Amino acid sequence: MSSLILDIIINNRNEYVQKPGYAIEYTTSTKFRNDKIDYQNDDYYILLEGIVLNKEQLINERTQLDWSETLIELYKETGSQFIARLKGSYYGFLLDKKESKWIVFSDHIGSKPIYYVKYKNHICFANNYTELVNYLRQNKEIVTFNEQAAYLLLSYGFVFEDITITNEIKRLMIGHSAIIHNGVLQFNKFYSLTNNPVEISEEGAIEEVDKLFRQTVQRAFEKDREYGYEHVATLSGGLDSRMTVWVAHDLGYTDQLNITFSQSNYLDETIAKQIAADLKHEWLFKP
Repeated sequence: MSSLILDIIINNRNEYVQKPGYAIEYTTSTKFRNDKIDYQNDDYYILLEGIVLNKEQLINERTQLDWSETLIELYKETGSQFIARLKGSYYGFLLDKKESKWIVFSDHIGSKPIYYVKYKNHICFANNYTELVNYLRQNKEIVTFNEQAAYLLLSYGFVFEDITITNEIKRLMIGHSAIIHNGVLQFNKFYSLTNNPVEISEEGAIEEVDKLFRQTVQRAFEKDREYGYEHVATLSGGLDSRMTVWVAHDLGYTDQLNITFSQSNYLDETIAKQIAADLKHEWLFKP
């Protein structure tokens, strides 16, 4: 790399790797361990934390036995756009050692956010916002309050784009990866929603939505089966959770534990209770 020094902090600081130009602080759990990657060879260094629901499909497409090598092949085929092929909830990075290129990423919808801060000749990425605040303070850097972010939180309940509650720390924008190449930080969009019209009949649209929804539910519940985990699904009176639970049951995932959180005797409780009873699911209510 150039003179830019890169620090990456994932899940606190139990493991520590320091090389010229960068430092990695990382720890993980054993849950979904076969989806996670912590691998490097002479050409690449990959770390991926989380779950990838289409992992087996991607491996089988390339007749690869190794998940890490499959990801490398995806990168060779599509460059920084390889992230777009991963369906799930995850974050991580890929270092192309020959190109001195880092790609730091999270999933399509930012379900596992990545934050970053740049100061002097350092740039630090972390999945924990508080870690970055501590990082700045430990390096004698000032952390200042972002008034715009406060108004957004008070009015909308969340912040937009890359804004955080401090001026110095930014959030990696949803659908974007950060690329650090030869000491220069850039951002690459790998996913976005569009409102472009699609030529399709109403009946065709209903069939397509049903097909995609079932595919998504199946991927999530098959991940439980892959690891021998119990199917735990939240259930309320809302349409989204009802559809997930019912479609999963219809696909054969009948051994579910449905969990409901609501005020006692509200519709969220009474409707969920009736659904769980009708489907003969185990049901847990927390008032």
